[in-house]
Amino acid sequence: MGSEFLTFYHKKLKKSWKLAFFSAFWIGLLVHIYKFTNLLPNHDSLYNFYSSQNMVASGRWFLSIACGFSSWFDLPWVIGILSLFFMGLTAAMVAEVFQMENPVLIILSSALLVSFPAITATMAFEFTADGYMLSMALAAFSTCLTRMEYIDRKHWKKLVLSGVCICLSCGIYQAYVSFAFILAVCYFMMELLENRRTDRELWHWIAAQVLIYGCALAAYYGIWKLCMAAAGIGATTYLNIDQVGIMTPSQLSGAAVTAVIHFVRFFLEWNILQHGVTVYSVLNMLFLVFFGIGLVYGAYKGGCLKRKQRAFLLLLCVASLPFGCYIWMLTAPDVYYKTIMLQSVAVLYIFMAVLFEYLVRHTGCKAGNFALALLTAIVMNNSVAANMSYTYMDLCYEKTYAAAVELSTRIHQLDDGTQRHIVLCGNLDFWQQEDYFDHSKLRQLGAWKELDRTILMPQYLSLYTDLDLSYYRIHRLEHPVVKNDLNIPAPYNWEFRSPVLGSEDGKAWAKKPEVQAMPVWPARDSVQVMGDTVVVKLSETEEQVS
Repeated sequence: MGSEFLTFYHKKLKKSWKLAFFSAFWIGLLVHIYKFTNLLPNHDSLYNFYSSQNMVASGRWFLSIACGFSSWFDLPWVIGILSLFFMGLTAAMVAEVFQMENPVLIILSSALLVSFPAITATMAFEFTADGYMLSMALAAFSTCLTRMEYIDRKHWKKLVLSGVCICLSCGIYQAYVSFAFILAVCYFMMELLENRRTDRELWHWIAAQVLIYGCALAAYYGIWKLCMAAAGIGATTYLNIDQVGIMTPSQLSGAAVTAVIHFVRFFLEWNILQHGVTVYSVLNMLFLVFFGIGLVYGAYKGGCLKRKQRAFLLLLCVASLPFGCYIWMLTAPDVYYKTIMLQSVAVLYIFMAVLFEYLVRHTGCKAGNFALALLTAIVMNNSVAANMSYTYMDLCYEKTYAAAVELSTRIHQLDDGTQRHIVLCGNLDFWQQEDYFDHSKLRQLGAWKELDRTILMPQYLSLYTDLDLSYYRIHRLEHPVVKNDLNIPAPYNWEFRSPVLGSEDGKAWAKKPEVQAMPVWPARDSVQVMGDTVVVKLSETEEQVS
């Protein structure tokens, strides 16, 4: 068995695949090892410490299976290694799509893939990271199966498998449909610039893509509806998923404009005229300049500009990039994008690396080396930003944990065995990331959800401290079940047990005169016993402030 594996490894696997895989794996490990070797929970991690990831209501009907390989526990190291494995597979398939042979290009492309801000944002929600990375690998594989040489009846099985990959990728996380689409568009642009195909082959490929994506997404939607019917649930309102397909012409045109604005702003980080430039925005403005120059120069040298039909197709490809990256904005009203949903943008950086390596090799383009150096600088900046993000998460966790431990200790000191509930009135002061990292402005680079001291919710106190009430221990009772808030995109069947009452009860208690007379945390009397309830006043109520 061992000898057969070695034979397969050395003779069947291309050197480019192996180099891409191991480059992505080891570079990814260097960039993200801080996250893989530390427990850095955010607010979503609170109810995903152990979760089946049954996210059928959110359209992620295959996520539970995809996350099952690492168990349903939030295990940073195990999930991290699996994520790196799937990232390595993705890098290998991207290398195959573009037929990479230059070792420098392969290593650089792998580094661009694994260091991209969307990966960092994904690792902030690590409990699903391995599933999402599998989704990305399936998306890359789907494009790998539809290279020009496979678009004929002889390879119909590859085309069917490509559609299956897109369907499953979408069933894990819908955002990776964009990854497959942008990768396919960039591959098509390289085919146009290399000028190796006939017009018939080009149009045949486009028709095949329309058919594959149409059938795959229709199958995805049909399976989603069947799963919801079997579970007896409806679509969640999160990100307006329940309104997919309901778009008026005016909403569609508005969404298209918004997609273009967000696409540009992603590269600039924000309105640079208002907030100023950062290293991130400077590097990306240079990237956009080189991207445009390389595309025009490549089209000119390859004769694409002299052929109207191909020039039109190239222009159409460029125009489709913003909409491909933000494709779900065009499907439902008011859909908003987070960085975690934008790994497709990383393909544009890889495409630029492929393009300039091609220009250097075939035309001696001197600017190519500067472009590749720029991409290397972008990798370094993204890698540093990733570790800044993880450091911030660590600080958030430590600060929150300290406050939670102090709070639970104060409660225990008043617990005489008759208290049955805890109620939290108000919130602690906000701890803004800009207070600590004003020089770098990490909003776009990390885009994680802060785990700050305002997240003193039942889940946190129950999972990360030893909070308990002796009443339940004395009587050998379980804490009452607290159901999930429907506005939180957690699995629809998720629940936990806690003595802490919900937010509505907190608001009701906050209106009582005796609570309004209490001093605010951390004053000595900010934690008091009233009947069978421990009342904690974290801040003044809205009525008192107004």
